[in-house]
Formats: sequence, C-alpha cells, structure tokens
Amino acid sequence: MALHDIESGCSLFHAVFGQPRSPGEWLWKFAEAPVLASTNLVGVGSNGQLVAHVGAQMFEGRWGDQSLRWVQVCDVMVHPQVRGDLGPGNLYRKLMRALDDTLQHLGPASWPMFIYGFPGIRPARLGERMGLYRRLYTCAAQQGGDPPRGLLARWRATQGWRAQAVPWSTLRDPGLAAFWRRAAAPSVAGIGLLKTAAYLDWRYARHPTQRYRLWLLRRTWASPQGWLVTREAGSPEVIDASLPADLPLRQALAALAAASRTGGWCCWLPGDFPMVATPIIAVEISGTGRFHPDWPLPRFQPGDTDVF
Repeated sequence: MALHDIESGCSLFHAVFGQPRSPGEWLWKFAEAPVLASTNLVGVGSNGQLVAHVGAQMFEGRWGDQSLRWVQVCDVMVHPQVRGDLGPGNLYRKLMRALDDTLQHLGPASWPMFIYGFPGIRPARLGERMGLYRRLYTCAAQQGGDPPRGLLARWRATQGWRAQAVPWSTLRDPGLAAFWRRAAAPSVAGIGLLKTAAYLDWRYARHPTQRYRLWLLRRTWASPQGWLVTREAGSPEVIDASLPADLPLRQALAALAAASRTGGWCCWLPGDFPMVATPIIAVEISGTGRFHPDWPLPRFQPGDTDVF
C-alpha cells in the first residue's frame, strides 16, 4: 500500500475502533512480519479515502507433520457511513469473498489453509448470520496462585522447574537454534502457528507500542525446554507460551511466580485452575462458507490476537 493509503487506513481505523493507529504500527504489522504472504483489500469512497479494509497475514502453521497456510484476518473495517443491509451487495460480504479468492492463490498451493480471526461480540454474531464465520469458542483464562514461600514449598510447587528472564537477543543465540526450532511447534492442541524465533522477534521484541519479557523454562542445571512471554506493564498475564509435554501448567505458573515474585498470573492454556471466559471470540472465516469442522480446535493465546 502507498503511504497515502496507509494514512487513510489509519484514519479509518480510528473512525471504526475509536483508537489511534500510526503508519509505523501499520507497517510493522503488514510489511515487517515474517509471513509467507500478506494482503490488504480496500474499498475506496468518492473522495479517494478508504471506507473499508480487510487485512490478512499468512504464516506457516503445523498440524502434526503437515505444513499449513495459517491465515489471520485482522483490521476488518467498514466505515459507519457505508454500512448497509446484509444482502449480496453488502460491502463487507464483497470484501470477504474477494479475500477468500485472493488467499487461494497465495502461499504454497499444496498446503491446506486455515483462516481465522478474533472479532468482537457483535461482529462475530453478524458474521455468523452472514455465513462468513464459524464460531470456534470463547477464549477463557485461568489464574495461578501466589509465589511459593520457602525452599520446600517452592520445590513442591515447581517440581524443580525454573523460569529465567532472558534478553530478546537470546532468540539469535546460535547455541539455542535447535531449541527454538523444536519449541516453535504448537505444544498443546497439535495444530497452530509455527512460532519461530523470527516470529517471536517480530511479534514481541519489535512491537512498536508494547513491551514484553521473554522467559526460558528449564529444570535446574538443564537446557531450556520451553518459553513464556509476559507483559512488562499491567496485570500479570502470560501472553504466549510453549510448554514441554512433561511440564504441567500449574508448575510452569508456579515457576514464573517464584522467579518474578508475583502471583496471580493469568494464562489461556488449559490447566487445572478454574477457567473464566474473556470477551475474545475465536472464529474460523470463509468468504464462501467452506469451513473445517472436522479439524481439531487450535488453542489460541493472548498473543495470537492483536488485542494484547
């Protein structure tokens, strides 16, 4: 997109969501991500300004040994002044159908494709009514306990697991290259985005407005086995994580609480703490109504959305 269109897109973002968006943030999101492909489809008004937009980023996903075209649809915007009925001429419907057609021709053609997004509650209901969305689930969070006090309590809570805060340059450590490759695969549902070191560097280390912290998970004196990403400001929340199969979430959160000396860490991964629904809804998206109800459900985390 030309700079004029990006600036127009930022104005449309403010008109639709009531939040600012700078050209720098736009470029970080759509021009700097380590994607297989990306696309922006727009609707232009009579004055040359954007009145509609839908963006999509195609990353490499994985389902077992199968590579996937893993597509997140984001920044879906239609200016309030041009929203019409839900019929065939609806601008949003036209955009989504055009997006579906465009995506079919992007990325490795032999890889199956999964398209998803995180609309608000009202847009999710609207998209379902129009046959463009298939609701997957409402994302839910659980909260860990207080930091364990004393060596014995810490051992019982963590079973020897430790969380260590490390600089983001650790992503480029040649000695950890094999670990980052191994830890990139989706560790819970077996299907999802391949979160490589390049992806983590773009999404978290180089985010233009948010600040995050990287943690490595390991047993005492052992090499790293997993990682966590947390926010540096705000409430204690695990934004993203890759846990080894033998590390229960309860122990991972206890290790994080002990290392950070902060309790009450929230996390979207499944565990044995009570789950509480969030306002975030995950949907599968299709401009033609072709969905994948027989596929396993991916397990999304806060960092998979563009809200956190």
